[in-house]
This record gives sequence, structure tokens and C-alpha cells, in this order.
Amino acid sequence: MMAERIGRLDMLEQQVLQVASVEGETFTAEVIARVLNQEPQAVLRLLSGELDRRHRLVAAQSIREQSGQRLSIYRFQHILFQRYVHGNLDVVERASLHQAVASALKNLYATGEAGISGQLAHHFQEAGTSSEAAGYLVQAGDRAAEVCAYREAIGHYQQAQQSYKQTLGEQWDPVERATLEGKIGEAYYRCAETGKAQAHLLQALGYLGHKFPASSTGVRLAIMRELFRQLGLRIRAAVFGQPMAKVATPVAQETIRLCRRLGWILGLLDLERALLIILWSANFAEREGYTAGMALGWSGL
Repeated sequence: MMAERIGRLDMLEQQVLQVASVEGETFTAEVIARVLNQEPQAVLRLLSGELDRRHRLVAAQSIREQSGQRLSIYRFQHILFQRYVHGNLDVVERASLHQAVASALKNLYATGEAGISGQLAHHFQEAGTSSEAAGYLVQAGDRAAEVCAYREAIGHYQQAQQSYKQTLGEQWDPVERATLEGKIGEAYYRCAETGKAQAHLLQALGYLGHKFPASSTGVRLAIMRELFRQLGLRIRAAVFGQPMAKVATPVAQETIRLCRRLGWILGLLDLERALLIILWSANFAEREGYTAGMALGWSGL
């Protein structure tokens, strides 16, 4: 029955439905027009006329203003129509149309693409463009975190991690890798899962080349070491003067940011490890000439 109804359509009508099925159960007439290189008014007439009133396959839903232009939103009359059309696309057609739909959405939402970051990530993933998908997954995670949807944010961040690993492998920039790992740690902290939060933040610092002892004895020895380093820094400053402040490197900035997050968690769980993080980060910032980092480090005390 469904195959028969869709089989009655002409070539352009079928193409319109194919693009629509790729965008989803709800879709945008202007996206279809861009993908098929058609005039928007022609696509609107086709959707509201033949495909709605005559064949009862789609229905108009709403009008949306975006970036100073009007977007016409339609939906499939039944989710089964969308699934049938989408399922009948072969692998190559599907990937190509997902890429085209993603590009059209990016252009239409030029100043507001953050609002559809999850949608763009999905289309780029389906198109096989993992690197672009990963960037939008991070945006989607950030957006979810802003509205306190931390579980959703973790899911987006972890998907982004997988995409980056597949695409970049060992070429993945350690600062970017640490930043994403830190975001996962912070989201877990907001979910009150402090154990997981601590593990992810320590892993993030590890990507930047910083390892901390796991045993209590190791922590105490490390505290003594950092105290002696701080004493040495004070003696050097008294004799030679305080070194000139430098422009902080991205590694230094991310290191201090991660230490500050970790310090908040450890301050509630393990005061010895919290003290180690405070001393280590303050000493690290002073050696780097990162004065703002020193202030952040000592503020944890």
C-alpha cells in the first residue's frame, strides 16, 4: 500500500520526499529547495499541493524566522512514511543527501547554528564526516550543559571523543583532548558522581603530561616536594626578584583550569590530595610566569 502510494509520484516529487526523509520526520521546505537546486516557491507548491492535499503524505506545520528569513516547516503525515522513504535509499544516496542537508542547514542557520548543533552532528555522522560531526557534538554538549542537562551533555561529549579518535587518532591535539575530557569530568561532577569526575579530570591532566601519585604515601611525599619547591621559588624571588609575567600558553591555561576543578572536588573528599593540587598548580603557574594561574592556585587554599 505504501509502496503503491509513493510509486504514483513523479520523479521530482519522489526526490522531494527523499530529501525530506533525510532531514527527519519534520523537515524544511527551504532545505529541500537548496539541496535540489529548486525555487523555494516551487517546492512549497509541491509540498502543500500534490504531496499534502492530493496524496496525503505530508502536512504543513509552522513558519519559523531565522537569520532574517522565513523557514517553512512540514512534517510527514506518519512516521512510517518517513522511515519507508529513508529506508529505500541506498548507502551512497543516504550519505550524500545527509551531507547536502547538513550544508543547507548550516547556510540557512548561519547565525544560529548552535541551536541545531545536535541536528548538524547527526547529519555529518550519517554522511561519514566524523571530524565535522565531532565539533557539532561538542557544541551540542555545551548547549546541554548550559541548561543543566548534564547527562545529555556527557552523551554528546563521549560521542565527540569517539569521532575525534576515529578521525585524528594520535594526531589529536593534547590540549583539545584534555579540554574535552575535562568537560566530561565537570559534567559528572554536576551529576554528583564525584568519583567519575575525579577520574576524568586526572585523565585530562595526564593528556597534558601531568601525573599525580595514587597512594597516600606518594601524595605526602609529593606535598613535601612541592613545599620545598615553593621555598626555592621564594628564595629565588628574594635574591633575583620576581620573574617577569609571560603570556600563558594554552597548555598552562588548561592545566590551571583543570586543577581548579579538581581542587573543588578533592576539597570535599581528600584534603591531602587537594593540598597537593593547590601547591603543585601554584608552583607550576609561577614557573610558567602565569600570574593569573598563581592567583587561582593559591585561592584554593
